[in-house]
Formats: sequence, structure tokens, C-alpha cells
Amino acid sequence: MVVLTAPDAGPSSPMPSGHASSSGSQLSERNLLLSVDSLRVSMGGTVEGVIKITPKEGLNSAAAPVDSIRIELMRSEKSGTRVFDLGVGLLEFREPEAIAGPITAGSPLEIQYSLTIPECLLATIAVHETAVTWRVRATVCLGNGEELEISQGVTVRGSD
Repeated sequence: MVVLTAPDAGPSSPMPSGHASSSGSQLSERNLLLSVDSLRVSMGGTVEGVIKITPKEGLNSAAAPVDSIRIELMRSEKSGTRVFDLGVGLLEFREPEAIAGPITAGSPLEIQYSLTIPECLLATIAVHETAVTWRVRATVCLGNGEELEISQGVTVRGSD
């Protein structure tokens, strides 16, 4: 597995290979790691991976517990100067059993996800001033109202 570390939560560019990749972010008092099992997925296929939340050393996770986690499959369409960002798939974890328990540096929270790519939408493409891009976006909502976000780009190919 190749691990990419990003200093911010912005989307990472997909690597040319179809191998697994991760995007990292160090925000607030927590480190986020969003892994994607494959950077190339066919229409109708699934994007799978793990989001890992690790508090920084010395953080009291009870001060700002994780309230919910959203993992979304996003598609962006660019035409000229117009850009549309659309959510295509959504997983939301709000149940206490999914995110409960103390999250410590030695015991991070890991949640696996799987999102299906619809077959009726455009694949990844970039021609002149037109582009369609795809990414997985994870948002962690904390008890203090803060939201942490991280994204990882994926390439979607037409159906095989």
C-alpha cells in the first residue's frame, strides 16, 4: 500500500497506478487517514477503504467526542467556468455503537466503507475546458461543532 501524507484536507490527485492509496490530514487535535483500496474503479464497481481517526498525543477525546462520520462519493463536473459538485453516494455513521468508545493515540477509530459507482453517470474525463472528476470525501463531526474533512481522488472508467 502506498501512503500519501497531505498537510491539508484538500483533494489529492490520483496516482497513475490503480493500487491502493491513502490521503492524510493533521487537523485540530486529530489526525485523519482516508484509504482507498483502488484508485481505478469501473462504473457499477465499488470504492472501498477505511477512514482512521487518531487523536494527537495528550488529547482528551471526551472534550470533543466524535458525533458522526459521513463518507461520500462525490462527482465534480466542470464546463468552462462553471463547476458543479454533486454527492452520488453517502454513508453516515451516527449510531453510538459505530463510533463509541474512547479514541486514543494507541486505540484509533477505524471505519470501513464501501460505495457503489452508479452506471448511468459519466466516467472520469478531461478535455479542453470540460472535466468530470470523482473523489471520496469523509467528514468527521465533533461534539464541539467542529467538522474535519478529507478527500481522496479516484478514477472512474466506463463499464467493462
